[in-house]
Amino acid sequence: MLSFPILAGLHQAGAGLGPLVAYLTGWSLLGLHRILAWELPLLGPRFVVVRLAVSLVLPPLVGYLAGTIARR
Repeated sequence: MLSFPILAGLHQAGAGLGPLVAYLTGWSLLGLHRILAWELPLLGPRFVVVRLAVSLVLPPLVGYLAGTIARR
């Protein structure tokens, strides 16, 4: 829930929709607390490495797409 007030502040400061969507996507996909508490102990390091490798690509891609759609 902490990320939404941060996003609101960034939006009011003039940040574009693309970076805001990328920030929120990255925040939800790359949470260190979830990795350490759940994924690593239950699913193992191989799963965590593969999921992180895939997840690192998504926030910039989603941010770019959101910015492109918002400009139309």
